[in-house]
Amino acid sequence: MKKRNIAISVLTTSAILLMSPAAYANNVEEKKLVGVDRYETAIKVSQDGWKSAENAIIVNSSAIVDALSVTPLANLKNAPILLTQQDYLNKDTKKELERLGVKNVYIIGTDDVVSDRVNQEVKSMGISTERLGGVDRYETALKIVKKMDSIKDISQIAIVNGMNGLADAVSIASVAATNNMAIVPISPENGTKAFDEFIQSENISKSYIIGTDDVVPTNIEKNIPNPERLGGIDRNETNAKVISKFYPQQQLNNLYVAKDGMKKQDELVDALSVGVLASKQNSPVAIVGNQLSEAQSKLFKDKNTPVLTQVGNEGNENSFNQLKELFSKNTNKIMYVTNEETVNVRSGPSINFEKVGQVKKGQAIEVIQMLDNGWAKIVFNGKEAYMSGSYLSDTKPDDNNNTVKIKYVTAEDGLRVRKGPSTGDEIIGKLPYGSSVEVVDITSTGWAKIKYNSTYAYAYVSNNYLSDTPVDTGDQKPLPDPKPTPNYVDAPQDSRITDSAQDEYQNTIKVKPVYNSGLKSLSIEKHSDFGIDYSAFYNNSWQRGSDGSAVGDGVSNIQGIRINLKNAPENYHVFYRVKDDRGWQAWVKDNKIAGEIGTVNSIKEIQVRVIVSSDTDSMVKPTIAVDIGHNVPRPMLRGAINGAYDEDYLTKVVGEKIIYKLRNLGYNVVDTLPKGKFTQADELKQRSTVANLNEVDKLISIHFNSSDQTNNEMGSEVLYSNTNGQSKLLAENIANKLSNEFNFKNRGTVYRDNLYILTNTKAPSVIVEGMFITSKGDMDKFISYGSESYEKMAQSIIEGALK
Repeated sequence: MKKRNIAISVLTTSAILLMSPAAYANNVEEKKLVGVDRYETAIKVSQDGWKSAENAIIVNSSAIVDALSVTPLANLKNAPILLTQQDYLNKDTKKELERLGVKNVYIIGTDDVVSDRVNQEVKSMGISTERLGGVDRYETALKIVKKMDSIKDISQIAIVNGMNGLADAVSIASVAATNNMAIVPISPENGTKAFDEFIQSENISKSYIIGTDDVVPTNIEKNIPNPERLGGIDRNETNAKVISKFYPQQQLNNLYVAKDGMKKQDELVDALSVGVLASKQNSPVAIVGNQLSEAQSKLFKDKNTPVLTQVGNEGNENSFNQLKELFSKNTNKIMYVTNEETVNVRSGPSINFEKVGQVKKGQAIEVIQMLDNGWAKIVFNGKEAYMSGSYLSDTKPDDNNNTVKIKYVTAEDGLRVRKGPSTGDEIIGKLPYGSSVEVVDITSTGWAKIKYNSTYAYAYVSNNYLSDTPVDTGDQKPLPDPKPTPNYVDAPQDSRITDSAQDEYQNTIKVKPVYNSGLKSLSIEKHSDFGIDYSAFYNNSWQRGSDGSAVGDGVSNIQGIRINLKNAPENYHVFYRVKDDRGWQAWVKDNKIAGEIGTVNSIKEIQVRVIVSSDTDSMVKPTIAVDIGHNVPRPMLRGAINGAYDEDYLTKVVGEKIIYKLRNLGYNVVDTLPKGKFTQADELKQRSTVANLNEVDKLISIHFNSSDQTNNEMGSEVLYSNTNGQSKLLAENIANKLSNEFNFKNRGTVYRDNLYILTNTKAPSVIVEGMFITSKGDMDKFISYGSESYEKMAQSIIEGALK
């Protein structure tokens, strides 16, 4: 009897162990980036993150409001943020610049913030400097944001209060840096006014408002695209909400802990210094007071981190110790096997490691850590093992009782649907932008399990491209370009035309424009050595002026100008450009049209240069008309892949990308797409008329083909007419490039003498039929490049056209 009782006790204990997995305490590594003062703390951060650095950013340690927006720029330049006094370069900061081997320093603020003495001292070290400063914190921030945009296109912004939102700015800083998100401070009096033009000129897909409506008022929301608010009752809860939003995973890489500046605002300087390092580590910054807030305690009790880093001291020690204790007590998370009936368990974190067993659907799994490659370190039979995190969920699966949540597709190119929860699984469809989906589960690796169709009851899409709120699709599908046509480049092909290379004649040309929401009249005085001819286009005609006479009626908007030198030596040339509703256009020279006449654009500003050179042809590039096909109402032509594509959408996406790319290569581009509703005859006439008025050098019309033969590979072709002898060569070059890049069947060039745009445009002109949208073979090849498909087609057409 005794022996039997002992046996039963052992079995019972084993069962309990199997049903209730052991809790493994975390071993948290403590790090301290703490100096004797704020300058040395910033240096400790720099030393921890950079062995060397080509770039560095210098901020006045007592004027950190000027650095509200600087962290994302620092990340783009891979630059540590260092501190100095206003009137002299901090000696320890100077030593750190030398250790890093810095070549370029960005000084934040005007001379009143960081003196020219500091600037000169940095220069004396053989380091180039660039100052980013304005009359106030808003203009300084705008200059920082524009500098970011010149390096990499901005598609997201974070709105913070510019007067008392520094804590919110450092809360979002590492996130903004990681996502190339511009931090935009608003003024209590003027709101976003300082940034309105910039925001409108960018293709901003998402705006995050940091703070409640007491901090950033609700009326700001109407001025920014697709707003989402993250705010709490105080700076600590706002910080917790930012971390919860952008670091949803249980396992953090690191957590940086800095003072929250509640007692003294400039104590936030440590959080400012560490933001770019946190971004490099893809880790959040917690701003804390003497004790963790309730929101922070609640957030971090469900998270783990292998490293906890204190940044600065004298105010954050208690909270740091609370976090250390909290993380040490945290136990491994219980998750459940989902998606497959059985899943392999392996000895290491990839399919290349030995299989050590299997787990079953619905089984509870003790997860030690989620790894960066999507695999999970788990407890299996009392030992550490690994399985794919794609097959783990926070909720136990129950196919008969799934809780359904409606979400909406935010991927502007559409969202791929896959058979399983990874990019290696078969693509079985595509969901269009703005469509709703029924989500039944989210895997630990960020895949959403959705209800799909009769063939596949369930399928998977990336949860990163789903929103809880409906998407405003507008009248047309938005274009998935990170930055469409505004913001032209400033003639990058030759620095001799820039402001830094003015020649001696620049100041002798006096341009007298009259503006009133657009250029209304213009006069250019006679040069001391030669005359000036000029013309203005308004009211559908040109008016000439010369040597100071006025052109323009003072009422009508001028849409185009020409300038020419009279009786000037052969190697003297006039260069000029205009800024219109879309931004600065490229430079043109010697009586070439600047502007875009016959459209809705009007000129806002003019710049004129005289260049003395015998080689000016390389300084400017031709004018190219891009004709985006079809906007007359007609039956919708749908694509071959589940009807997810239509010709109107494809032509606009590819066409806009071509326009954007050409302008950023320094070409003048005329967009001939009519704005408004027309009959087909009027529309075609307007397209060729605009091209002819602007005297373009070539025209490329973007279209896609169709056929009843939906299962065959049909290929690409380019149409031309003999109206201009160069059209055929242009057509051949584009046709060959398209065929080679996509492996399309090359249908070559097709002569057509009955197409209005070809026969009525004076310049060499072609119609590009990129592929057959009704052909599954063509579409399969096109979409095989994913979101790069549009970029690739646009680039292929450009390379063919410029050959």
